[in-house]
Amino acid sequence: MKKKDYIPAKDAEFDIWQENLVAIATANKVPWEILAAALTALGLFKAKWDTTWAAAKMKETRTSTQVKAKNIARKEYKTELRQFVQQWIQNNPLVTDADKISMGIKPKDGSKTPVPVPASVPQFDLLSGNGNSVRSFFRQAPDESGVSSRGKPAGVAYCEVAFVVGNTVPANEADFTERRNPTRSPFVIKSDFTQAGRRMYAMARWVNTKGQTGQWSPIQSTVIPG
Repeated sequence: MKKKDYIPAKDAEFDIWQENLVAIATANKVPWEILAAALTALGLFKAKWDTTWAAAKMKETRTSTQVKAKNIARKEYKTELRQFVQQWIQNNPLVTDADKISMGIKPKDGSKTPVPVPASVPQFDLLSGNGNSVRSFFRQAPDESGVSSRGKPAGVAYCEVAFVVGNTVPANEADFTERRNPTRSPFVIKSDFTQAGRRMYAMARWVNTKGQTGQWSPIQSTVIPG
């Protein structure tokens, strides 16, 4: 059986995945001892992808030339991402399996200790932050065994946060167009200045070290500050 690639095949999913991976790697470059030059080099390919994808994802207006440029940018970026992951993430002893899972990377086979599917729902809150940012807080519910101020249940790798900015409450999971995988609370969600004054809706769920998910929390919302 062919081994499943950790890099998503669809462009839209790939875009979300790479954005999450680069954000987490950048935020942890000091504790993980990632060279600034390595992130800078990766950023050049990311910038090319971001630019070409912004044009090519508009199906109504894109041209064949823009699609071709996007495909080339993605191919080059994937090559650099694989090298970056291999050197600075997968074989880095400072990066935990939970960290790898949060970046959408399957850890190397190790312990076979059973990991339970998350059975609880995180207590999740949103608060307006500084500038155009929103702070998200997640923790175990107060009545759960082993609860701590910002702790995760046993076997949980990260908290998946799904959010969207809009005028109405999302009707279903598909309406939440953005996803992030923070491992620590609080987690800051940055917004564009043009979204100031609009409302952000978000929900969260636990994800274990095998990638299995629990139930979503109730939807929370707050106004993006400006």
